[in-house]
Amino acid sequence: MLLPLPVLTLAFLLAAILMAAELLGSRTAACPECPHCRGLALAEERRQQELQDEYARRVGLEPRDESRRPS
Repeated sequence: MLLPLPVLTLAFLLAAILMAAELLGSRTAACPECPHCRGLALAEERRQQELQDEYARRVGLEPRDESRRPS
């Protein structure tokens, strides 16, 4: 027996909402206080900084240097 179209539509929308909630929930660290997750976050931050500096060198821009900040 086929379900009526409105029921199938509601089921699809509910599944889409639940999937979106799961995806958003997985973007945040489950335990931001633990040393393992902090280490991962620091490693990712360092990697992003290295990528930005490499890009700046490739296009001829001066890489960001925190030690030469104007006071």
